[in-house]
Amino acid sequence: MSTDSEDVLFQSHLSSRTYILNRPNKLNALDESMLNTLRPKIVEFAAADLCKLIIGRGNGRAFCAGGDVASVVRQAAHPSTRPRAVDFFKREFEMDYLLASLGKPYVAIMDGITMGGGAGLCMQAPFRIATENTKFAMPETKIGYSPDVGASAFLARLDGALGPYLALTSETIVGREVYELGLATHFVPSASVPALLRALEALEEPSWETVDAVVEAWYEGAGDTGEAKLSAFAQTGHGHPQTQTPAHTGRLARPSGPHTGAVRAALDAAFSYRSVADILDALLLLSHRSSLPDAALDVGFRNFTREEVVEAEAWARRTREALGARSPTSLVVALEAQRRGREALERGGNVLREALGMELGVATAFVNGASPDFATGVRAVLIDKLPKDQRPAWEPSDIEAINEDEIIKKFFDESSPFFDPKPQLDIPKEFAERPISDPNRYALPSEKEIESVIRGSHRTSGDFGMTVEELVDKCERDLAPGSRKSRRTKGGIREKVVDVVRRKCEVEEEGKWVKWRG
Repeated sequence: MSTDSEDVLFQSHLSSRTYILNRPNKLNALDESMLNTLRPKIVEFAAADLCKLIIGRGNGRAFCAGGDVASVVRQAAHPSTRPRAVDFFKREFEMDYLLASLGKPYVAIMDGITMGGGAGLCMQAPFRIATENTKFAMPETKIGYSPDVGASAFLARLDGALGPYLALTSETIVGREVYELGLATHFVPSASVPALLRALEALEEPSWETVDAVVEAWYEGAGDTGEAKLSAFAQTGHGHPQTQTPAHTGRLARPSGPHTGAVRAALDAAFSYRSVADILDALLLLSHRSSLPDAALDVGFRNFTREEVVEAEAWARRTREALGARSPTSLVVALEAQRRGREALERGGNVLREALGMELGVATAFVNGASPDFATGVRAVLIDKLPKDQRPAWEPSDIEAINEDEIIKKFFDESSPFFDPKPQLDIPKEFAERPISDPNRYALPSEKEIESVIRGSHRTSGDFGMTVEELVDKCERDLAPGSRKSRRTKGGIREKVVDVVRRKCEVEEEGKWVKWRG
Protein backbone atom coordinates (compact mmCIF):
# COMPACT_ATOMS: atom_id res chain seq x y z
CA MET A 1 0.00 0.00 0.00
CA SER A 2 1.28 3.46 -0.91
CA THR A 3 1.02 6.55 1.28
CA ASP A 4 -1.72 9.04 0.43
CA SER A 5 0.81 11.83 -0.20
CA GLU A 6 2.27 10.15 -3.28
CA ASP A 7 1.21 11.13 -6.81
CA VAL A 8 0.53 7.51 -7.77
CA LEU A 9 -0.84 4.98 -5.29
CA PHE A 10 -0.79 1.20 -5.61
CA GLN A 11 -3.04 -1.45 -4.08
CA SER A 12 -3.04 -5.24 -4.06
CA HIS A 13 -6.06 -7.51 -3.48
CA LEU A 14 -5.82 -11.25 -4.15
CA SER A 15 -5.11 -11.50 -7.90
CA SER A 16 -5.68 -7.81 -8.69
CA ARG A 17 -3.24 -4.91 -8.73
CA THR A 18 -4.46 -1.31 -8.91
CA TYR A 19 -2.77 1.97 -9.73
CA ILE A 20 -4.47 5.17 -8.59
CA LEU A 21 -3.49 8.55 -10.03
CA ASN A 22 -3.38 10.87 -7.03
CA ARG A 23 -2.97 14.52 -8.08
CA PRO A 24 -6.63 15.52 -7.70
CA ASN A 25 -5.81 19.23 -7.41
CA LYS A 26 -4.21 18.97 -10.88
CA LEU A 27 -6.94 16.66 -12.22
CA ASN A 28 -4.32 13.87 -12.15
CA ALA A 29 -2.42 15.42 -15.06
CA LEU A 30 0.61 13.28 -15.91
CA ASP A 31 4.03 14.70 -15.22
CA GLU A 32 7.53 13.26 -15.48
CA SER A 33 7.56 12.07 -11.88
CA MET A 34 4.29 10.15 -12.24
CA LEU A 35 5.53 8.39 -15.37
CA ASN A 36 8.75 7.45 -13.59
CA THR A 37 6.74 5.99 -10.71
CA LEU A 38 4.18 4.18 -12.83
CA ARG A 39 6.42 2.44 -15.35
CA PRO A 40 8.36 0.04 -13.08
CA LYS A 41 5.18 -0.99 -11.27
CA ILE A 42 3.40 -1.77 -14.54
CA VAL A 43 6.40 -3.84 -15.64
CA GLU A 44 6.27 -5.62 -12.28
CA PHE A 45 2.52 -6.29 -12.54
CA ALA A 46 2.86 -7.71 -16.03
CA ALA A 47 5.62 -10.10 -14.96
CA ALA A 48 4.05 -11.29 -11.70
CA ASP A 49 2.30 -14.67 -11.89
CA LEU A 50 0.17 -13.76 -8.89
CA CYS A 51 -1.15 -10.67 -10.70
CA LYS A 52 -4.00 -11.66 -13.01
CA LEU A 53 -5.97 -8.40 -13.23
CA ILE A 54 -4.81 -4.78 -13.45
CA ILE A 55 -7.08 -1.84 -12.63
CA GLY A 56 -6.41 1.85 -13.28
CA ARG A 57 -8.35 4.74 -11.76
CA GLY A 58 -7.95 8.29 -10.50
CA ASN A 59 -8.73 10.11 -7.27
CA GLY A 60 -11.01 13.13 -7.39
CA ARG A 61 -13.13 14.25 -10.33
CA ALA A 62 -10.76 13.05 -13.04
CA PHE A 63 -9.22 9.83 -14.21
CA CYS A 64 -6.53 11.92 -15.89
CA ALA A 65 -6.93 15.30 -17.60
CA GLY A 66 -3.86 14.88 -19.81
CA GLY A 67 -0.14 15.47 -19.82
CA ASP A 68 1.70 18.38 -18.24
CA VAL A 69 2.11 20.24 -21.54
CA ALA A 70 2.81 23.57 -19.84
CA SER A 71 6.09 22.15 -18.53
CA VAL A 72 6.82 20.67 -21.96
CA VAL A 73 6.42 24.04 -23.66
CA ARG A 74 8.67 25.72 -21.09
CA GLN A 75 11.34 23.10 -21.74
CA ALA A 76 10.91 23.39 -25.52
CA ALA A 77 11.58 27.14 -25.37
CA HIS A 78 15.28 26.62 -24.60
CA PRO A 79 17.70 24.51 -26.66
CA SER A 80 19.37 23.17 -23.51
CA THR A 81 16.13 21.70 -22.12
CA ARG A 82 14.42 20.83 -25.41
CA PRO A 83 15.54 17.17 -25.28
CA ARG A 84 13.65 16.80 -21.99
CA ALA A 85 10.47 17.97 -23.70
CA VAL A 86 10.83 15.34 -26.42
CA ASP A 87 11.74 12.72 -23.81
CA PHE A 88 8.49 13.40 -21.92
CA PHE A 89 6.46 12.49 -25.00
CA LYS A 90 8.65 9.44 -25.59
CA ARG A 91 8.16 8.14 -22.05
CA GLU A 92 4.44 8.92 -22.12
CA PHE A 93 3.93 7.02 -25.38
CA GLU A 94 5.98 4.08 -24.09
CA MET A 95 3.74 3.92 -21.03
CA ASP A 96 0.69 3.78 -23.29
CA TYR A 97 2.20 0.87 -25.21
CA LEU A 98 3.06 -1.07 -22.05
CA LEU A 99 -0.53 -0.80 -20.85
CA ALA A 100 -1.75 -2.06 -24.23
CA SER A 101 0.45 -5.16 -24.12
CA LEU A 102 0.04 -6.44 -20.57
CA GLY A 103 -1.20 -9.85 -21.65
CA LYS A 104 -3.73 -9.69 -18.79
CA PRO A 105 -7.18 -8.19 -18.27
CA TYR A 106 -6.83 -4.43 -17.74
CA VAL A 107 -9.76 -2.37 -16.47
CA ALA A 108 -9.65 1.44 -16.78
CA ILE A 109 -12.21 3.37 -14.73
CA MET A 110 -13.03 6.53 -16.72
CA ASP A 111 -15.13 8.08 -13.94
CA GLY A 112 -14.58 11.78 -14.57
CA ILE A 113 -12.37 13.82 -16.88
CA THR A 114 -10.46 11.58 -19.29
CA MET A 115 -8.63 13.68 -21.83
CA GLY A 116 -5.43 13.79 -23.86
CA GLY A 117 -2.73 11.85 -22.06
CA GLY A 118 -5.39 10.33 -19.83
CA ALA A 119 -7.02 8.81 -22.89
CA GLY A 120 -3.68 7.26 -23.78
CA LEU A 121 -3.62 5.37 -20.48
CA CYS A 122 -7.01 3.78 -21.03
CA MET A 123 -7.99 3.66 -24.72
CA GLN A 124 -6.15 0.40 -25.41
CA ALA A 125 -7.61 -1.26 -22.32
CA PRO A 126 -9.94 -4.15 -23.20
CA PHE A 127 -12.24 -2.96 -20.39
CA ARG A 128 -12.94 0.80 -20.41
CA ILE A 129 -15.70 1.82 -18.02
CA ALA A 130 -17.56 5.08 -18.54
CA THR A 131 -19.97 6.63 -16.06
CA GLU A 132 -22.35 9.58 -16.19
CA ASN A 133 -19.40 11.68 -14.95
CA THR A 134 -17.08 10.78 -17.83
CA LYS A 135 -15.88 13.67 -19.97
CA PHE A 136 -13.76 12.46 -22.88
CA ALA A 137 -11.86 14.69 -25.29
CA MET A 138 -8.70 14.95 -27.31
CA PRO A 139 -8.39 18.74 -26.89
CA GLU A 140 -5.00 19.24 -28.57
CA THR A 141 -6.09 21.41 -31.51
CA LYS A 142 -7.29 23.98 -28.95
CA ILE A 143 -3.68 24.47 -27.86
CA GLY A 144 -2.02 24.36 -31.28
CA TYR A 145 -0.95 20.73 -31.02
CA SER A 146 -2.32 17.46 -32.47
CA PRO A 147 -3.93 14.40 -30.81
CA ASP A 148 -1.28 11.89 -29.75
CA VAL A 149 -0.91 8.98 -27.24
CA GLY A 150 -2.14 6.59 -29.95
CA ALA A 151 -5.08 8.69 -31.16
CA SER A 152 -4.23 7.95 -34.79
CA ALA A 153 -5.09 4.34 -33.89
CA PHE A 154 -7.88 4.56 -31.31
CA LEU A 155 -9.80 7.42 -32.93
CA ALA A 156 -9.26 6.01 -36.41
CA ARG A 157 -10.93 2.73 -35.43
CA LEU A 158 -14.20 4.45 -34.46
CA ASP A 159 -17.24 4.15 -36.72
CA GLY A 160 -17.65 6.41 -39.73
CA ALA A 161 -15.92 9.77 -39.50
CA LEU A 162 -16.04 10.06 -35.71
CA GLY A 163 -12.25 9.87 -35.51
CA PRO A 164 -11.47 12.90 -37.68
CA TYR A 165 -14.35 14.78 -36.05
CA LEU A 166 -13.05 14.30 -32.51
CA ALA A 167 -9.44 14.86 -33.56
CA LEU A 168 -10.12 18.18 -35.29
CA THR A 169 -12.85 19.74 -33.16
CA SER A 170 -11.60 18.79 -29.66
CA GLU A 171 -15.27 18.10 -28.88
CA THR A 172 -16.02 16.76 -25.40
CA ILE A 173 -18.12 13.59 -25.26
CA VAL A 174 -20.03 13.19 -22.01
CA GLY A 175 -21.45 10.32 -19.99
CA ARG A 176 -23.28 7.46 -21.68
CA GLU A 177 -22.33 8.67 -25.15
CA VAL A 178 -18.70 7.82 -24.40
CA TYR A 179 -19.93 4.22 -24.35
CA GLU A 180 -22.35 4.56 -27.25
CA LEU A 181 -19.65 5.88 -29.59
CA GLY A 182 -17.23 3.06 -28.75
CA LEU A 183 -14.78 5.11 -26.68
CA ALA A 184 -15.67 2.95 -23.66
CA THR A 185 -16.55 -0.74 -23.63
CA HIS A 186 -19.00 -0.59 -20.70
CA PHE A 187 -21.27 1.89 -18.92
CA VAL A 188 -21.73 1.72 -15.15
CA PRO A 189 -23.32 4.35 -12.87
CA SER A 190 -20.71 6.20 -10.85
CA ALA A 191 -22.42 5.24 -7.58
CA SER A 192 -21.90 1.57 -8.48
CA VAL A 193 -18.16 1.85 -9.17
CA PRO A 194 -17.01 1.14 -5.57
CA ALA A 195 -19.11 -2.04 -5.45
CA LEU A 196 -17.87 -3.04 -8.91
CA LEU A 197 -14.27 -2.60 -7.79
CA ARG A 198 -14.91 -4.78 -4.74
CA ALA A 199 -16.41 -7.46 -6.98
CA LEU A 200 -13.42 -7.36 -9.33
CA GLU A 201 -10.92 -7.42 -6.48
CA ALA A 202 -12.68 -10.46 -4.99
CA LEU A 203 -12.08 -12.56 -8.12
CA GLU A 204 -9.53 -15.30 -7.48
CA GLU A 205 -9.26 -16.33 -11.15
CA PRO A 206 -10.21 -13.23 -13.17
CA SER A 207 -10.38 -14.56 -16.73
CA TRP A 208 -11.24 -12.19 -19.58
CA GLU A 209 -14.78 -13.55 -19.87
CA THR A 210 -15.30 -13.45 -16.10
CA VAL A 211 -14.22 -9.81 -15.89
CA ASP A 212 -16.56 -8.92 -18.76
CA ALA A 213 -19.47 -10.70 -17.08
CA VAL A 214 -18.84 -8.95 -13.75
CA VAL A 215 -18.64 -5.50 -15.33
CA GLU A 216 -21.63 -6.08 -17.63
CA ALA A 217 -23.74 -7.07 -14.62
CA TRP A 218 -23.49 -3.46 -13.40
CA TYR A 219 -24.70 -1.96 -16.68
CA GLU A 220 -27.64 0.43 -16.33
CA GLY A 221 -29.82 1.28 -19.31
CA ALA A 222 -30.87 4.77 -20.29
CA GLY A 223 -34.30 4.15 -18.78
CA ASP A 224 -37.52 5.78 -19.90
CA THR A 225 -36.44 8.75 -22.01
CA GLY A 226 -39.96 9.73 -22.99
CA GLU A 227 -41.43 9.36 -26.44
CA ALA A 228 -38.99 7.47 -28.67
CA LYS A 229 -37.66 9.60 -31.48
CA LEU A 230 -37.47 6.58 -33.71
CA SER A 231 -41.08 5.38 -33.82
CA ALA A 232 -39.53 2.59 -35.90
CA PHE A 233 -39.34 4.54 -39.11
CA ALA A 234 -42.76 6.10 -38.82
CA GLN A 235 -43.78 8.70 -41.42
CA THR A 236 -40.95 11.24 -41.63
CA GLY A 237 -42.82 14.06 -43.30
CA HIS A 238 -40.68 13.82 -46.41
CA GLY A 239 -43.28 11.93 -48.43
CA HIS A 240 -41.70 8.51 -48.02
CA PRO A 241 -43.67 5.38 -47.10
CA GLN A 242 -44.54 4.85 -43.47
CA THR A 243 -43.15 1.61 -42.10
CA GLN A 244 -44.45 -0.57 -39.35
CA THR A 245 -44.43 0.65 -35.78
CA PRO A 246 -43.57 -2.09 -33.29
CA ALA A 247 -45.84 -2.73 -30.37
CA HIS A 248 -43.21 -1.46 -27.92
CA THR A 249 -41.43 1.49 -29.50
CA GLY A 250 -39.49 2.03 -26.29
CA ARG A 251 -37.56 -1.14 -27.05
CA LEU A 252 -36.21 0.60 -30.15
CA ALA A 253 -35.30 3.96 -28.65
CA ARG A 254 -32.22 5.54 -30.18
CA PRO A 255 -28.97 6.19 -28.27
CA SER A 256 -29.11 9.01 -25.76
CA GLY A 257 -26.22 11.18 -26.99
CA PRO A 258 -26.35 14.19 -29.34
CA HIS A 259 -24.18 12.62 -32.06
CA THR A 260 -26.89 10.40 -33.46
CA GLY A 261 -29.54 10.49 -36.16
CA ALA A 262 -29.35 13.40 -38.59
CA VAL A 263 -26.44 15.00 -36.72
CA ARG A 264 -24.41 11.84 -37.08
CA ALA A 265 -25.31 11.58 -40.78
CA ALA A 266 -24.10 15.15 -41.26
CA LEU A 267 -20.94 14.42 -39.28
CA ASP A 268 -20.03 11.44 -41.44
CA ALA A 269 -20.77 13.39 -44.61
CA ALA A 270 -18.58 16.36 -43.66
CA PHE A 271 -15.62 14.70 -41.97
CA SER A 272 -15.13 12.03 -44.61
CA TYR A 273 -13.32 14.59 -46.79
CA ARG A 274 -9.54 14.47 -47.06
CA SER A 275 -8.77 18.17 -46.65
CA VAL A 276 -9.69 20.71 -43.98
CA ALA A 277 -10.91 23.17 -46.60
CA ASP A 278 -13.30 20.58 -48.03
CA ILE A 279 -14.61 19.76 -44.55
CA LEU A 280 -15.32 23.44 -43.93
CA ASP A 281 -17.09 23.73 -47.29
CA ALA A 282 -19.19 20.66 -46.53
CA LEU A 283 -20.20 22.07 -43.14
CA LEU A 284 -21.23 25.31 -44.83
CA LEU A 285 -23.50 23.40 -47.22
CA LEU A 286 -24.93 21.29 -44.41
CA SER A 287 -25.79 24.40 -42.42
CA HIS A 288 -28.45 25.25 -45.05
CA ARG A 289 -30.06 21.82 -45.48
CA SER A 290 -33.38 22.75 -43.88
CA SER A 291 -33.99 25.40 -46.54
CA LEU A 292 -33.97 22.77 -49.29
CA PRO A 293 -37.20 21.28 -50.63
CA ASP A 294 -37.89 17.73 -49.51
CA ALA A 295 -37.09 16.28 -52.93
CA ALA A 296 -33.61 17.85 -52.86
CA LEU A 297 -32.59 16.35 -49.53
CA ASP A 298 -29.76 13.85 -49.70
CA VAL A 299 -30.87 10.23 -49.48
CA GLY A 300 -29.08 9.94 -46.15
CA PHE A 301 -31.35 12.60 -44.61
CA ARG A 302 -34.71 11.31 -45.82
CA ASN A 303 -35.35 9.07 -42.83
CA PHE A 304 -35.30 12.08 -40.51
CA THR A 305 -37.91 14.63 -39.59
CA ARG A 306 -37.60 18.25 -40.64
CA GLU A 307 -36.86 19.09 -37.00
CA GLU A 308 -33.95 16.65 -36.96
CA VAL A 309 -32.55 18.17 -40.15
CA VAL A 310 -32.75 21.61 -38.54
CA GLU A 311 -30.89 20.19 -35.53
CA ALA A 312 -28.16 18.89 -37.84
CA GLU A 313 -28.00 22.27 -39.54
CA ALA A 314 -27.37 23.99 -36.20
CA TRP A 315 -24.72 21.39 -35.39
CA ALA A 316 -22.95 22.13 -38.70
CA ARG A 317 -22.86 25.86 -37.93
CA ARG A 318 -21.48 25.29 -34.43
CA THR A 319 -18.90 22.83 -35.67
CA ARG A 320 -17.69 25.12 -38.44
CA GLU A 321 -17.36 27.93 -35.90
CA ALA A 322 -15.40 25.64 -33.56
CA LEU A 323 -12.98 24.68 -36.32
CA GLY A 324 -12.48 28.36 -37.07
CA ALA A 325 -11.16 28.81 -33.52
CA ARG A 326 -8.62 26.00 -33.80
CA SER A 327 -5.04 26.23 -35.05
CA PRO A 328 -5.14 25.79 -38.86
CA THR A 329 -1.79 24.01 -38.72
CA SER A 330 -3.04 21.65 -36.03
CA LEU A 331 -6.14 20.85 -38.08
CA VAL A 332 -4.04 19.82 -41.07
CA VAL A 333 -1.68 17.72 -38.93
CA ALA A 334 -4.55 16.06 -37.04
CA LEU A 335 -6.44 15.17 -40.22
CA GLU A 336 -3.34 13.72 -41.89
CA ALA A 337 -2.59 11.63 -38.79
CA GLN A 338 -6.14 10.26 -38.84
CA ARG A 339 -5.86 9.44 -42.54
CA ARG A 340 -2.61 7.56 -41.98
CA GLY A 341 -4.04 5.82 -38.94
CA ARG A 342 -7.04 4.55 -40.90
CA GLU A 343 -4.74 3.28 -43.66
CA ALA A 344 -2.61 1.48 -41.05
CA LEU A 345 -5.72 -0.22 -39.66
CA GLU A 346 -6.62 -1.44 -43.13
CA ARG A 347 -3.10 -2.83 -43.62
CA GLY A 348 -3.04 -4.56 -40.25
CA GLY A 349 0.05 -5.37 -38.22
CA ASN A 350 1.10 -3.57 -35.05
CA VAL A 351 -1.05 -0.50 -35.63
CA LEU A 352 -0.51 1.00 -32.17
CA ARG A 353 3.28 0.91 -32.37
CA GLU A 354 3.15 2.45 -35.84
CA ALA A 355 0.77 5.14 -34.58
CA LEU A 356 2.87 6.02 -31.54
CA GLY A 357 6.03 6.14 -33.64
CA MET A 358 4.40 8.52 -36.10
CA GLU A 359 2.99 10.67 -33.31
CA LEU A 360 6.40 10.84 -31.62
CA GLY A 361 7.73 12.32 -34.85
CA VAL A 362 4.88 14.85 -34.88
CA ALA A 363 5.54 15.76 -31.23
CA THR A 364 9.26 16.15 -31.95
CA ALA A 365 8.48 18.47 -34.85
CA PHE A 366 6.23 20.64 -32.68
CA VAL A 367 8.88 20.82 -29.94
CA ASN A 368 11.57 21.72 -32.49
CA GLY A 369 9.56 24.63 -33.86
CA ALA A 370 7.88 23.28 -36.99
CA SER A 371 5.01 25.55 -35.96
CA PRO A 372 4.83 28.28 -33.31
CA ASP A 373 1.23 27.38 -32.54
CA PHE A 374 1.97 24.83 -29.80
CA ALA A 375 3.75 27.41 -27.65
CA THR A 376 1.19 30.07 -28.57
CA GLY A 377 -1.77 27.85 -27.70
CA VAL A 378 -0.45 26.54 -24.39
CA ARG A 379 0.46 30.03 -23.26
CA ALA A 380 -2.89 31.53 -24.30
CA VAL A 381 -5.20 28.74 -23.13
CA LEU A 382 -3.45 27.16 -20.14
CA ILE A 383 -1.27 29.93 -18.73
CA ASP A 384 -2.89 33.27 -19.64
CA LYS A 385 -6.40 31.73 -19.52
CA LEU A 386 -7.61 33.48 -22.67
CA PRO A 387 -11.41 33.97 -22.58
CA LYS A 388 -13.22 31.24 -24.48
CA ASP A 389 -14.68 33.71 -26.96
CA GLN A 390 -11.18 34.84 -27.99
CA ARG A 391 -8.83 33.08 -30.37
CA PRO A 392 -5.07 32.60 -29.89
CA ALA A 393 -2.82 34.35 -32.42
CA TRP A 394 -2.29 31.34 -34.68
CA GLU A 395 0.32 31.55 -37.42
CA PRO A 396 -0.85 31.22 -40.16
CA SER A 397 -4.19 32.50 -38.93
CA ASP A 398 -6.49 31.17 -41.66
CA ILE A 399 -6.84 27.83 -43.38
CA GLU A 400 -6.71 29.63 -46.74
CA ALA A 401 -3.12 30.65 -45.98
CA ILE A 402 -2.04 27.07 -45.25
CA ASN A 403 0.20 25.10 -47.58
CA GLU A 404 -0.92 21.59 -46.68
CA ASP A 405 1.85 19.83 -48.59
CA GLU A 406 4.48 21.87 -46.77
CA ILE A 407 2.95 21.12 -43.37
CA ILE A 408 2.79 17.40 -44.11
CA LYS A 409 6.47 17.40 -45.07
CA LYS A 410 7.42 19.18 -41.84
CA PHE A 411 5.49 16.83 -39.57
CA PHE A 412 5.45 13.47 -41.35
CA ASP A 413 8.35 13.26 -43.82
CA GLU A 414 11.26 11.23 -42.42
CA SER A 415 13.66 13.77 -43.94
CA SER A 416 12.04 16.68 -42.08
CA PRO A 417 14.68 18.92 -40.45
CA PHE A 418 12.36 19.16 -37.44
CA PHE A 419 12.91 15.46 -36.70
CA ASP A 420 16.56 16.05 -35.80
CA PRO A 421 16.99 14.06 -33.69
CA LYS A 422 13.91 11.81 -33.86
CA PRO A 423 13.82 9.44 -30.87
CA GLN A 424 12.66 5.85 -31.09
CA LEU A 425 10.29 4.15 -28.70
CA ASP A 426 12.07 1.94 -26.16
CA ILE A 427 9.73 -1.00 -25.62
CA PRO A 428 10.97 -3.83 -23.36
CA LYS A 429 11.36 -7.10 -25.24
CA GLU A 430 8.75 -8.96 -23.23
CA PHE A 431 6.15 -6.30 -24.06
CA ALA A 432 7.18 -6.01 -27.71
CA GLU A 433 6.72 -9.76 -28.16
CA ARG A 434 3.23 -9.82 -26.66
CA PRO A 435 0.18 -9.23 -28.85
CA ILE A 436 -1.69 -5.98 -28.31
CA SER A 437 -4.98 -6.39 -26.44
CA ASP A 438 -8.00 -6.05 -28.73
CA PRO A 439 -9.60 -2.79 -27.55
CA ASN A 440 -12.93 -3.62 -29.22
CA ARG A 441 -13.30 -7.19 -28.00
CA TYR A 442 -15.87 -6.26 -25.34
CA ALA A 443 -17.24 -3.06 -26.88
CA LEU A 444 -20.52 -2.53 -28.69
CA PRO A 445 -20.46 -4.02 -32.21
CA SER A 446 -19.10 -1.80 -34.94
CA GLU A 447 -21.21 -0.44 -37.77
CA LYS A 448 -19.36 -2.78 -40.13
CA GLU A 449 -20.42 -5.79 -38.04
CA ILE A 450 -24.03 -4.61 -38.09
CA GLU A 451 -23.78 -4.04 -41.85
CA SER A 452 -22.53 -7.60 -42.34
CA VAL A 453 -25.61 -8.96 -40.57
CA ILE A 454 -27.95 -6.81 -42.67
CA ARG A 455 -26.24 -7.67 -45.95
CA GLY A 456 -26.15 -11.35 -45.05
CA SER A 457 -22.36 -11.70 -45.01
CA HIS A 458 -22.04 -12.29 -41.26
CA ARG A 459 -21.29 -15.92 -40.35
CA THR A 460 -24.63 -16.21 -38.52
CA SER A 461 -26.74 -14.65 -41.28
CA GLY A 462 -29.42 -16.74 -42.97
CA ASP A 463 -30.99 -16.51 -46.40
CA PHE A 464 -34.02 -14.43 -45.46
CA GLY A 465 -34.63 -10.73 -44.87
CA MET A 466 -35.35 -9.35 -41.43
CA THR A 467 -37.66 -6.79 -39.92
CA VAL A 468 -36.18 -4.09 -37.70
CA GLU A 469 -37.25 -6.04 -34.60
CA GLU A 470 -35.74 -9.26 -35.93
CA LEU A 471 -32.51 -7.52 -36.85
CA VAL A 472 -32.22 -5.96 -33.40
CA ASP A 473 -32.84 -9.30 -31.72
CA LYS A 474 -30.31 -11.07 -33.95
CA CYS A 475 -27.59 -8.48 -33.38
CA GLU A 476 -28.26 -8.50 -29.66
CA ARG A 477 -27.94 -12.29 -29.67
CA ASP A 478 -25.05 -12.81 -32.11
CA LEU A 479 -22.87 -9.69 -31.79
CA ALA A 480 -22.61 -9.52 -28.00
CA PRO A 481 -19.23 -10.61 -26.60
CA GLY A 482 -19.36 -14.24 -25.57
CA SER A 483 -23.01 -14.50 -26.60
CA ARG A 484 -22.63 -17.76 -28.53
CA LYS A 485 -21.34 -19.51 -25.42
CA SER A 486 -23.10 -17.85 -22.53
CA ARG A 487 -26.14 -16.38 -24.33
CA ARG A 488 -25.51 -13.14 -22.48
CA THR A 489 -26.46 -9.96 -24.26
CA LYS A 490 -24.87 -6.53 -23.96
CA GLY A 491 -26.62 -3.35 -22.92
CA GLY A 492 -26.86 -0.72 -25.65
CA ILE A 493 -26.72 -3.02 -28.69
CA ARG A 494 -30.35 -2.54 -29.68
CA GLU A 495 -30.14 1.26 -29.46
CA LYS A 496 -27.05 1.29 -31.65
CA VAL A 497 -28.57 -1.06 -34.23
CA VAL A 498 -31.67 1.12 -34.53
CA ASP A 499 -29.58 4.27 -35.03
CA VAL A 500 -27.49 2.54 -37.71
CA VAL A 501 -30.66 1.40 -39.48
CA ARG A 502 -32.05 4.93 -39.47
CA ARG A 503 -28.89 6.38 -40.98
CA LYS A 504 -27.78 3.61 -43.30
CA CYS A 505 -30.80 1.57 -44.36
CA GLU A 506 -34.12 1.56 -46.14
CA VAL A 507 -37.07 -0.47 -44.91
CA GLU A 508 -38.93 -2.02 -47.83
CA GLU A 509 -42.30 -3.70 -48.40
CA GLU A 510 -44.39 -1.62 -46.04
CA GLY A 511 -41.75 -1.57 -43.37
CA LYS A 512 -41.05 -5.27 -43.16
CA TRP A 513 -37.54 -5.77 -44.54
CA VAL A 514 -34.34 -3.92 -43.73
CA LYS A 515 -31.99 -3.25 -46.65
CA TRP A 516 -28.58 -1.60 -46.47
CA ARG A 517 -28.58 1.54 -48.58
CA GLY A 518 -26.22 1.57 -51.57
